[in-house]
Amino acid sequence: CGVSQPVCDVDDGRCRECLVDSQCGAGKICNDKECRAGCLSDLDCSGDKPKCNVSSRDCVACLANTDCPLAEPLCLKNHKCGQCEQPVDCVDPELNGCKDGECVVCTEDVQCKTGFKCKSEKCEPG
Repeated sequence: CGVSQPVCDVDDGRCRECLVDSQCGAGKICNDKECRAGCLSDLDCSGDKPKCNVSSRDCVACLANTDCPLAEPLCLKNHKCGQCEQPVDCVDPELNGCKDGECVVCTEDVQCKTGFKCKSEKCEPG
């Protein structure tokens, strides 16, 4: 096997980048026989992604609501902190819609008063 794929996979007789995590450098894991950035615990993560999702072995912003700041109190399905997953999560009565984890005035016309239409998450005459 060569430098880019130095490990012999005896199961299929092919050269691979890795078979186990220890064959990858620091801060990397072996995933599908290739080295990639990944984590085994929170100690491997930092910055805006301080939590380790051990099932995917990815560093993420949050795993639970308690990992999020008050301004974005919910840990969304994509493991990012946000204000809402659905409109009912929005506590401000003026914000009736939820788009990409953020509470907005509207996402569809029915959330606006009669005679108004939802355009760019705002109710406008129309």
